[in-house]
Amino acid sequence: MSDMRTRRRGLWAGIALLLLGAAAGVDAADRVTTASGEAEVAAGGPVEARRRAIQGACATAVAQVAEELLAAGQVVNGFQNIEPLVRQRPDAFIRRYKVLSETRDGDRYRVNIECAVAVEALKTRLGVAAPATGETGGPRVLLMIAERNFPQDPFQFWWGTDYLFARPASEAAMGRVLKEKGLSLIDTDGARKSPAGKLLAAAGPQPSPDAILQAAAALHADIVVVGQAGAEAGSPVVKGRPSAFRGWVRAKLMDGRSGRILAEIQEEGVAVAADAVAGSQNAIADAGSRAGALLLTHLEDWPSRRPAAADGSVGKVTVVVTGAHPLVRFARFRTALAGMAGVEAVQTLEMSADEATLQVSSRGGAAGLTAALRGQRFDGFQVEVLESTDGRIAVALSGGHLP
Repeated sequence: MSDMRTRRRGLWAGIALLLLGAAAGVDAADRVTTASGEAEVAAGGPVEARRRAIQGACATAVAQVAEELLAAGQVVNGFQNIEPLVRQRPDAFIRRYKVLSETRDGDRYRVNIECAVAVEALKTRLGVAAPATGETGGPRVLLMIAERNFPQDPFQFWWGTDYLFARPASEAAMGRVLKEKGLSLIDTDGARKSPAGKLLAAAGPQPSPDAILQAAAALHADIVVVGQAGAEAGSPVVKGRPSAFRGWVRAKLMDGRSGRILAEIQEEGVAVAADAVAGSQNAIADAGSRAGALLLTHLEDWPSRRPAAADGSVGKVTVVVTGAHPLVRFARFRTALAGMAGVEAVQTLEMSADEATLQVSSRGGAAGLTAALRGQRFDGFQVEVLESTDGRIAVALSGGHLP
């Protein structure tokens, strides 16, 4: 009878997975596989053990698919590249996962999951030589600046379908400043044709933080500089003389692994020219050079600016939640958040029509909570981490079959 119930549960689980796959869709570039993981039930209790077991299963799934690609000759690097890849950040290659079964046996917690691994991103990571740092030992930097020459123009990234005929002036100017100091700059001309470029092209002109992080992982970026640049023309100072143009750059300095915002920069530049295109380009380039110099001041002490690993200390984090309506979805998120490993307390500070502000006491502070949120599976709805800085996280709730 027990075996019969087990088989029935397995049958219904399989049917549910088929329905879920049909509803959500599985990208053709994804490899769906199953994997197991286990962890010791220690101080964090079964909740923490479950999280670590799922984390281990995800790492195993990535390793399995990587080995298949290597065995099939679809990537060029050897097996020695798999272990550091899995250890550093396996979640960068996991599209989605579902727990098929879980059991606790004494002090061991075991799970079996089904997950979709992003094959193209994995191919990119395994198919190129290990990245080298710049001459100064600094980080590999990926520039992602959406640029426009005139206020009426749309912003264009380097992966856009209407890509500017020349490399954006802001990125080119910033790149020159960074290269002069020996930093390693990722070649976006080559990246545009890579799987990472295709991923960003599919994400559109406003890529989500998760899409940026997936591209950063595929391109081995330690630091991502993402923002916008533009120019406006002023009136001629003297009638019949060239006009003055003002260029500007606004960008965020993002850790390429965690998505944590390390700094925000804003710079302006000026140029005088009779030709509108040359004037705007020169003004943007001036702003880009100034922004590059400012970036260097933030990168001088890298990697000390990397987010520290969770050390067990409890810190208070403000969590701003959009998509808080309907309230049943917000209530489910709040309950799940309170039950996550490392979370000591959750308090609602403010509520509005579609936004809520929570104060969360969490081990490891904002960095630890961000990592936990990105690794957590929420039943019935989706949670996207939009931004993470010291002491503050912004998330968006969506989806779910809710009343």
